[in-house]
Amino acid sequence: MLTTSHPHERNGTLPDKPRKPRRSPKKKKTATPARTAADRIKLSATLVMGIVIPLLSLGLSNAGGMLARNDHNALAVLAFGLMGCVLTVSLSHLAWAVGDITKSPRWASWLLAITFDMVLVLAELCHVSAEAAGVGTVVATMMVAVAMLSMFLNCWAFLKYPTK
Repeated sequence: MLTTSHPHERNGTLPDKPRKPRRSPKKKKTATPARTAADRIKLSATLVMGIVIPLLSLGLSNAGGMLARNDHNALAVLAFGLMGCVLTVSLSHLAWAVGDITKSPRWASWLLAITFDMVLVLAELCHVSAEAAGVGTVVATMMVAVAMLSMFLNCWAFLKYPTK
């Protein structure tokens, strides 16, 4: 004899359970590969280069200016020539980073990058040739600001520049 009053249990079937909504299949997370020692060294070297290149420009600029001020013109020309090489090579990185960050047109990114580099040249020439003009503090501040900005933009370009 059945002692239950539930109709499903009386005829031997279990009650219907409310259906749970179907979940979409879980997407498998792809494991990110662990960074190797070589990856960490590469990242460190990239950041160091991004920082050292503008410092090298400043150092060569300062050396060239001091040499010119003390009538060592051949050495000054060499220092300024090396500075020009460093600035020319880094110019495309600066222009690319400016364009990537600001979404500026290519011509505007290049003009801004050229301006950043030429500020260093102008500032050192002011230290050498126009010390009496009283712009020493302003040009020194511009040099530091542009060097720091250049460090950031170089690191940005080195880390994000699309590979071929």
